[in-house]
Amino acid sequence: MSAPASREGGLTKENLDRLDKQVLSPPRMAARVVPASPADFPTNLLLTIDRAENLAPRDLGKKSDPYVTIAMGNQPPQPNACTDYVNNTLAPIWGHSFKLHGVSAEISTITFTVWDHDRLSKDDFLGEAKWVINKPELRIDSKVALDLGCRADNEEDCKLMKKHHTLGRLIITARWR
Repeated sequence: MSAPASREGGLTKENLDRLDKQVLSPPRMAARVVPASPADFPTNLLLTIDRAENLAPRDLGKKSDPYVTIAMGNQPPQPNACTDYVNNTLAPIWGHSFKLHGVSAEISTITFTVWDHDRLSKDDFLGEAKWVINKPELRIDSKVALDLGCRADNEEDCKLMKKHHTLGRLIITARWR
């Protein structure tokens, strides 16, 4: 996968304040759950990677150049399924939208991986979050805050999390159709 393009700036402070007020809590489950058929699942998703916060520093200047990759189900990320990187920050604002068509009922998760872009060496891992979308009631229009964690069975990731006490969070917006 080629490195994403750099982008300085991003959303304005006013837009960021507006985004903060829109972060919603998870939907409440109905008292009676009716089994869903695949026809009940919305399959088109406009997904916006809004921003991240409290990322771990990975560069010498105690900052990072973060970007996000997206993977559907058990598939690897596609080359065009990533944001641009934002230089020298631990709280990047992307506002990058993706149109995902045909997100079938069999796709139960979307995995977001945050990386630190490096020009002269391999990009560094910053965190990963899995968003569960395996039930129709989870496929609603919402703003979601996802805590970033370690990759499974990766000792280096766990050391990074222990050192910084958190790997941060990723804020996304989902609009299902």
